[in-house]
Amino acid sequence: MGALVGVGVGEGVGVVGDTGPKFGGIGVGVNMIRSSQKFQNYQKKIPFVTEDTRNMKLFKDNSFDFVLFSWCGIDFVAGNRQKILHEIRRVIKK
Repeated sequence: MGALVGVGVGEGVGVVGDTGPKFGGIGVGVNMIRSSQKFQNYQKKIPFVTEDTRNMKLFKDNSFDFVLFSWCGIDFVAGNRQKILHEIRRVIKK
């Protein structure tokens, strides 16, 4: 299973929604995605979890085969990039 991290308002959801592999969306703004009519058809296929990407405590080490940080989302968390990258490294399989 892959993870789309930092889903924001959901632009990246359409990119992975029909790729075939199972994906989950992780972000602090999940309500924005749920209210978005544009991506509604992808919401039914991809489970979303509200979680701070700096501390993804809901997920065990090596939980995902693939992690994609959507668009430029990491640029909006200046000062916390190292924490996020550390968490991604922790939850992605070696």
